[in-house]
Amino acid sequence: MSNIFSELKRRNIFRVAGVYAVVGWLLMQFASILETSIGLPDWFDGMIVATLLIGFPLALVFAWAFELTPDGIKRSQDATPDASTSDGSGHKINFIIIGGLILIAGGVVYTSFFSADTRSAPLRSEGSSIAVLPLVNMSAISENAFFAGGVHEELLTNLSYIDGLEVTSRTSSEKYVGSSLSVTEIGEQLDVIYVLEGSVRRINNHVRVTVQLIETATDRHIWASNYDRELLDVFAVQSAIAREISNAVHLEIQPDTVGTLYNMPTRSVRAYDLYQKARSIDRTERESEDSLTRTRKLLEQAVKVDPDFTEAWGLLNEICDHTIRNIIDNDYFKGPQQQKLLGELTATGKRALDKAVSLDPENLETLLALASDSVAESNEPGFQYGRKKTIDRILAQYPEDAMGWYVMAWWHVLNGDSAGAEPFFRKANELDPLHARILLGSLYYFENNPEMSELLSKRFENISGKSIYDDYASAVTRLRFTGDLAAYETFKQQNADHLDDLIDNVFLHDSLISIWGIDIAQSLAFEDTLTLDTVIGRTNIWNFVLLQNILLTHYLETGDQSKVEKIAKRLLAVQGLIEKENYVGMNIDDFLTKAHFALGDFDAAKTLTEKIIRERSPNYNATGVQGFVALSGFDLERSVELILAEKANNSEWAGLDFIAIYWWFHKDIVNHPKIRAWYLTDGKWTNFLVSKIPDYADQ
Repeated sequence: MSNIFSELKRRNIFRVAGVYAVVGWLLMQFASILETSIGLPDWFDGMIVATLLIGFPLALVFAWAFELTPDGIKRSQDATPDASTSDGSGHKINFIIIGGLILIAGGVVYTSFFSADTRSAPLRSEGSSIAVLPLVNMSAISENAFFAGGVHEELLTNLSYIDGLEVTSRTSSEKYVGSSLSVTEIGEQLDVIYVLEGSVRRINNHVRVTVQLIETATDRHIWASNYDRELLDVFAVQSAIAREISNAVHLEIQPDTVGTLYNMPTRSVRAYDLYQKARSIDRTERESEDSLTRTRKLLEQAVKVDPDFTEAWGLLNEICDHTIRNIIDNDYFKGPQQQKLLGELTATGKRALDKAVSLDPENLETLLALASDSVAESNEPGFQYGRKKTIDRILAQYPEDAMGWYVMAWWHVLNGDSAGAEPFFRKANELDPLHARILLGSLYYFENNPEMSELLSKRFENISGKSIYDDYASAVTRLRFTGDLAAYETFKQQNADHLDDLIDNVFLHDSLISIWGIDIAQSLAFEDTLTLDTVIGRTNIWNFVLLQNILLTHYLETGDQSKVEKIAKRLLAVQGLIEKENYVGMNIDDFLTKAHFALGDFDAAKTLTEKIIRERSPNYNATGVQGFVALSGFDLERSVELILAEKANNSEWAGLDFIAIYWWFHKDIVNHPKIRAWYLTDGKWTNFLVSKIPDYADQ
């Protein structure tokens, strides 16, 4: 036994074991630091430990089998004892072991004493302490306060389960209900790094919980989201919403400690977090260049983290699709890079759709992407038929998802069945009354329905805020429904200093001239700056058409024939552009009729007018009166006869409201004795018309 021990000692086995232990310990410390500093995966330091453990017996075997000699490393059986340098190398190894032990001892001393402040408050260094303020009840329904309190309790419980997260007690946070203190001040008093605050809104049986996570030291909003549920089971909904919120907070504060979350459609919590943030923007924000860009970038990150994340690929295609449509229709991202971006979006959208279909062709996001694919719509003649079949599959497989009903509503509108779209719009808003995209599209559709228009406007304002354009649209809408100038005059007084903001939007000029009474010079200023070769996109083309109509009306009234011919020819040229760009559903026939009449082409004007009248929709104001207005240019008496007959046949028809509110363009109709008699007898528009045409009641 003593011979074996002596041989082990001679061959430096013990010294090699010691060196291996010291070097291994140093490597493990370095691996731990490296993992934290550059964000290596959690398994990295575990892999280092496993490698070191496997290598330990191999190092001992190597030390036994080989010796260090003056001639280099030799197999032990080939090296003579007197040729071995084991004594010299042993002394060197001793020094290495002693040096390593000194380093280890120094590290222990430093960790124990010099970093005591950090160790005494590990939660502060990691920023893992939070106060959850009671959720604010934003509804008049008293029962909603109990629901908000229940969610608050569940949140506190769920967050308390997160290891290493300090959660302030309910009684401590309740002291700040209705407090005027800032979040920073609350954070200082409660000694927390984060504050979670929010509100609860309820519409009928639908509830939305809005929360935001704030860093108290900087008052920086780190994260915010909305959670929507149908209140079928109050307690189940409370638990589900609280679970989702606590999961999201966990992802923000301690993402490395999160395992697989409940019902998560991806194996990556990071990808899931990015996807949820993208969905929140899509559901709660007004569509804009900024919101579309942020949503797309989040989804691109999500699919990079998890290339097999079907839902993220599907939604990415939809966002690319919406961005493409806004570039084409509204000239988004105007500038030298616009066409390059359009190409990139087209390629990304196609790749996203192909990937989503390959992963799960029956997934909801995949089907929604298929139903709205702009690339296919532009290039496949039978796309609308295929789209209808896809939407039918969505409604059959996911009848409780509001977006499927919303997409079907627009399918009816875009295919000429406006009336048939209504039940689908109503169903979409019933299923999800707080979805920003659904609300905005529905507002456009229900613009002639006073009850729905007011309801949807208030909902949209609650979730997305409002702008001066929203206020103006609301004022005009109320005027159209009531004929009462009071609301409009209130808006006019409150926003007199912001008139320039409205004038910059050419789309509003027709109502600004007719209702506000701005000088025609404001529109004339755009005559040579907004030309057909400078406009891009459906919305800008439409604005261009509206401007030409204003200019043509003005020059016809003043008798400036050269200007009349110039503007009329501009209008006729627009039709060629619409056909070239394939702007489906964009109809300017009434404006073309006016242009033909102005140029003296009465046959073309009459033919087009009869077509408009023949194809009119009496239930939709925008097309239900256009033919009659166009007809007034060359047959005023017949125009008046048809207008009064239409109103007599359909008391809900809004054609006479349209003519009154835009009286500046229809002076010949408004001043016709029969029409004037109707307005004065009906009474709705009497005060308005008298305010615009002072002797109107005396004629």
